[in-house]
Amino acid sequence: MKLGFVIKRKFRVFSLSGSRCYLNCLHCKGYFLKGMYDLSPYRDPEKLVRLFNDLFKTGMRGALISGGFTKRGTLINIEYFLPLLADIKKKLNMVFTCHLGFEYRRDILFLAKEVFDVIDYEFTLDPYIASRIRPFTTSMYFKTLQTLLSYDLRLVPHVYLWHPEKDSSILIDELKMINDLGLDRVTLLVYMDPIVTDLCRDLNYRRKLINKLKQYLDIVEKVFEGEKYLGCMRPQVLKQDLDFLASTYRSILRIANPHPSIRSTINAFYDCCCSIPREYLEIFKLELDLYSYKPLR
Repeated sequence: MKLGFVIKRKFRVFSLSGSRCYLNCLHCKGYFLKGMYDLSPYRDPEKLVRLFNDLFKTGMRGALISGGFTKRGTLINIEYFLPLLADIKKKLNMVFTCHLGFEYRRDILFLAKEVFDVIDYEFTLDPYIASRIRPFTTSMYFKTLQTLLSYDLRLVPHVYLWHPEKDSSILIDELKMINDLGLDRVTLLVYMDPIVTDLCRDLNYRRKLINKLKQYLDIVEKVFEGEKYLGCMRPQVLKQDLDFLASTYRSILRIANPHPSIRSTINAFYDCCCSIPREYLEIFKLELDLYSYKPLR
């Protein structure tokens, strides 16, 4: 059964820092933050509660808590907003996910377990991705992953299926390590920045890349034992070809923002992030076709 995930009304994406970020990563440079709902003006507790109450009345039942990061890689303003989000979760029974980053503080992690139903955690063992895209080391990625697991946080690792500098052997190592740590879900990303997007406009380059992605998906299917999801990070110009390819793999169970050309392969649509745990999915189920807004049946 293949599931499609979009964000419409029942789920929102919030930035705790607006468009502010101290990392300025190569693939983002704050661009993705601009599309998020800015929570930074809502530092007054009453104002924040009022906002969530109003959004709840419009149908919102869950949210991704994200935003810019400090130079250390922790989520900006998380220490202030987390207690407030804990109260909101209790009152409204919200489903919360989070891009927590390289968090290590005990008080934050203890409370994060109460607030967040799942943590989306980007993971890599690729030195190029770790040090060039973000100014960190692979050991820091691994150490943070171990720390988050030690606090019994529910994690969905995100790994790059492909990056221009990535070797398939590193992908294998990443998947084996995630397996060995007992994690049973993984979200696959395809690196995107303006240079990659321009390259993908060339038909010959795109064909070669799709062939390489097929090889890498074959690796994922053989190496990783758990559930596989195709995440929302993938070049728009590559989306139709990649989504069709992903739809041919029975092991790819969830696709974020599926291309309209593969909607007939989707068994059900959900208005939330693709990492939402199975027990919460019914809350976010869409009864209308995503593309035509006509009844599915």
